[in-house]
Amino acid sequence: MNQSRLRAAAIVSFAITAMAIQALFGVVYAADKRMYYWSGHQRVITSANNTPGKIKSSEAALLKLIKKTDEAGRRVAPGLLAEYGYFFFERGEFDTAIYWFEREIGEWPESAVLMKKMIERAREGLNS
Repeated sequence: MNQSRLRAAAIVSFAITAMAIQALFGVVYAADKRMYYWSGHQRVITSANNTPGKIKSSEAALLKLIKKTDEAGRRVAPGLLAEYGYFFFERGEFDTAIYWFEREIGEWPESAVLMKKMIERAREGLNS
């Protein structure tokens, strides 16, 4: 009888621990979803990279996404500002590209190594 009580207590303890862990992961996941705004970015980037002639519409869609995110007071997802800047880089609009690369660094400091390299290349383009 004592063993059955211990077993029941262990089961209850395990269940409570499992529910607490599940609740914790739920909170972390919910917080992560609010951390920055991803809405539709994959479709926009895929369209731009895989469909010649869709670059202008993809660029406009990405700018719309960035503006929508800014207006909502949320962080733009990692890489989207850099991706938008790259549209300008490819067209030789290096000043504008540098602006977006620098903004990417401001939002996502961990991107600094790559973005500084892109800024360096853009400055080389300005000087040529």
